[in-house]
Amino acid sequence: MDTSEDDDRTRRALTTTTDDLNAGDALFEDAPVGLAQISPEGVLVRVNAAFCALIGYEREALIERGITLCTLTAEEDRSRERAQFLELLDGGEGVRKLEQRYVSASGEPVWVNVSISLVRSEAGQTRYFLCAVTDISERKRWEQALTVLTARLQASNAELEQFAYVASHDLRQPLRMIRSYVQMLERRLDDKLDDETRQMMRFTSDGATRLDEMLVSLLEYSRVGRKGEPMAEIDSEGAVMEALRFLEPSIREADAEVRVRGRWPRLVASRDEFTRLFQNLIGNAVKYRAPDRKPEIRVEVHADDGGWRFSVADNGIGIDPAQFDRLFRVFQRLHARDKYEGSGIGLAVSRKIVERHGGHIWVESEGPDQGTRFCFFLPARQPANPVGE
Repeated sequence: MDTSEDDDRTRRALTTTTDDLNAGDALFEDAPVGLAQISPEGVLVRVNAAFCALIGYEREALIERGITLCTLTAEEDRSRERAQFLELLDGGEGVRKLEQRYVSASGEPVWVNVSISLVRSEAGQTRYFLCAVTDISERKRWEQALTVLTARLQASNAELEQFAYVASHDLRQPLRMIRSYVQMLERRLDDKLDDETRQMMRFTSDGATRLDEMLVSLLEYSRVGRKGEPMAEIDSEGAVMEALRFLEPSIREADAEVRVRGRWPRLVASRDEFTRLFQNLIGNAVKYRAPDRKPEIRVEVHADDGGWRFSVADNGIGIDPAQFDRLFRVFQRLHARDKYEGSGIGLAVSRKIVERHGGHIWVESEGPDQGTRFCFFLPARQPANPVGE
């Protein structure tokens, strides 16, 4: 059930019944939510059919026996409920709202949303409390199921990241050994090898080198959220400038022009991850430049609905829109290795960093030779427990 709809129904029931309780039983009895009139001492004086249906008690069993509302409340919730009644008795104004459990006639807990108001006489004396009660058990079951699933997913992701880290770290040593011994054999048997065998040994050595590079990239991917600096307030423009300093040799070699524009905000982020994010995106803009024109790269930020939209745009080789879905996957390459070096993991790392900070990333391009713009959005207020924490 929609929570806002619940609140609206409760508000109408409280207003109508408080004003007209003594005008007739129908308004109270036919209210769309459970209603209970309670004496200043906390005893149930009057309840409607919806209240009885919610907790499974007959009206007579509640009223004639002088049951207190506290008796129906789950033991662990009683102190909070009692505190709200006392605040109203001590002069508190308005409506007090609680999410708590009642114990039904069958002994099963029922999650309810309770709104408590205090009705006074014209002389200001306490007449009675009025409680409006709605059943939120189904919503609570969904929330609890979601909490369990989220915890399992986080545990599973942590295990996978730990496995990726350990496996890639431990596999590098035997790979280095393979490459080393292949090179030693090639040197020792140099005068005995024919061209075909020498080529096969080079393939073996090159394959081991590429696999080692992939493992290094996998280590980098698994470290996002594990090995970076903790979340703290940072100067986002300062992180971009740091990324440009790291990229200065490749920018100079490509004779690229990089312009940074916009009013850069202070963000809650991991500084080294935020720097690495821009290092990946600007580095790609430099790498995938068009051979027939000088690279021009624009790094911008704009305030956007509830947050900030960052972008890195270039006039490079562009991307076929049909390939967009592949871009942010691990080890996905759109170009041959002999044309553009790299492991194909930089954009996957970028996506993971953005999502860890509560945002999302996407790409825009009109197609080959039309340039590319990578954009990502971060909310103005990042989540209290970022993904990966």
